[in-house]
Amino acid sequence: MNFGSGVRNPVTLTVTKNIKSLENYLALQLAADDVKVIKTKLLSGGAIQENWLVDLDCSGGENDGVQHYVLRTDSPSSVAVSHSRPQEYQLIKAAFDQGVTVPKPILLCEDLSVIDRPFYIMECVGGSAIGAHIIKQRYYKGDMEDLAYQLGYEMAKIHKITPETNNFDFLKSPSRNPGLTEIERYRAYLDELGVARPVLELGLRSLELIALPWEKPVLTHNDFRTGNYMVDEKGLTAILDWEFSGWSDPHEDMGWFQAMCWRFGARDKPAGGVGSADSFYKGYAKASDLKIDTSRVRFWEVFAHIRWGVIALQQADRHLNGGEKNLNLALTGRMLPEMEFEILTQINPEIIFNSSNEMAIETFDQPDAKDLLETTASLLKEKLLPSLDGDAKFSALMAINAINISTREISNQISPFDVSKICTDIRNGIYDAPAERDDLSHALIKDVVRRLKISNPKYLKAAQN
Repeated sequence: MNFGSGVRNPVTLTVTKNIKSLENYLALQLAADDVKVIKTKLLSGGAIQENWLVDLDCSGGENDGVQHYVLRTDSPSSVAVSHSRPQEYQLIKAAFDQGVTVPKPILLCEDLSVIDRPFYIMECVGGSAIGAHIIKQRYYKGDMEDLAYQLGYEMAKIHKITPETNNFDFLKSPSRNPGLTEIERYRAYLDELGVARPVLELGLRSLELIALPWEKPVLTHNDFRTGNYMVDEKGLTAILDWEFSGWSDPHEDMGWFQAMCWRFGARDKPAGGVGSADSFYKGYAKASDLKIDTSRVRFWEVFAHIRWGVIALQQADRHLNGGEKNLNLALTGRMLPEMEFEILTQINPEIIFNSSNEMAIETFDQPDAKDLLETTASLLKEKLLPSLDGDAKFSALMAINAINISTREISNQISPFDVSKICTDIRNGIYDAPAERDDLSHALIKDVVRRLKISNPKYLKAAQN
């Protein structure tokens, strides 16, 4: 999942500017006498795609009456590895035909004269996909183990789609060793970013040494996680966001779903923060005869944190070098130590946090403190200050002044520790021997813990409890 470094245009598609052409097109496609758009609303989210609620009043045909649909199209910024909307429509249609709980696909439009972009329409389903709310049971208040079971069942149904059952000409041919393929891809991302991150390199090297072939590839969702499915008060209503799907080892989906980064603080509930792995696997077994290999799941769980770590670096790069100054992107970059902590403790469960080995490593996260302060001051000045008055405005001005003073004080920060040679040596196998790798792991975990105490001490406290 490479979010790239392109600048996101703040101007989104306005469906209301294309109402007439949309109404005419839908009337024709739905075989209706007349179609009127009675409501449009841009839904939240959509960093990569835009989702619009579109309510229609249809006269005549099979869809006679008021219909509630979602129109999904591209956002102004594009992502090279994301499937196009026509491709995604094929995937969601195949999933629907397989019985996966997805919104019913209605139609695909590739005619740019309608709303200037390709789009597809699907039925609107109820519920929420906000991960933290799902974990806290703000919507579904039933048995969470049942939800974990159902999610396993849904994943197994997705994995029934194979190269033998469905031909998607836009998907790359299955790799016999998808683990090695992904390792190569993510090393290329690191090289493209021009960064040296020894924990990510050590994680990739550790996985490279144990990556196994897979003889029976299936369609993997590749972003099956809490936050990409919807629930209401009764339970699961839809599996969302198919733009990264591809042929791979089914355990890849399991590892991504069970990764700590998608548990939203519920560290003791491997099944996406909602339940136990046992319930999830039982649900999977209901629809599949696959003998789940937990060692493969652990492989892909480690890789999930590497993947997220690289995404954090890519988001930081968008902020630092992509011309897209944004505090959310900047703070995402500072999540890297959380991923590194999970990588190190998973590849070496016996790791010692306060080891006395002599090897010392000190790395620094990006964006640095100076950049974060400058970005925060800009946000306060440009976004919040204009809406304030009186004491609130004076307080905001004082905060901006304090930030500016702090920025000037730390402007002469020391240069980061150069770990590029260590990263190269890791790739070349210099640290493959157990003793050398153990020394390196202990030096790295001390550095990661030091940085976590700065970036997110609450995460460190929860992880060590």
